[in-house]
Amino acid sequence: MHAPLVLCLVLFWATLMRALFVKADLLPATCARCGLRLERRALGDPVCACADER
Repeated sequence: MHAPLVLCLVLFWATLMRALFVKADLLPATCARCGLRLERRALGDPVCACADER
């Protein structure tokens, strides 16, 4: 009974921490679908193209 609750809390905490790290510019923003960065840091870096497919 406690395992699903603990798992949900850990997932919530991890999601919240990821969002805070992105907001603080410690981690890059990534696409939820493909996992690639949303913006290029350097010319030639792969960038998310999922929005173009919709």
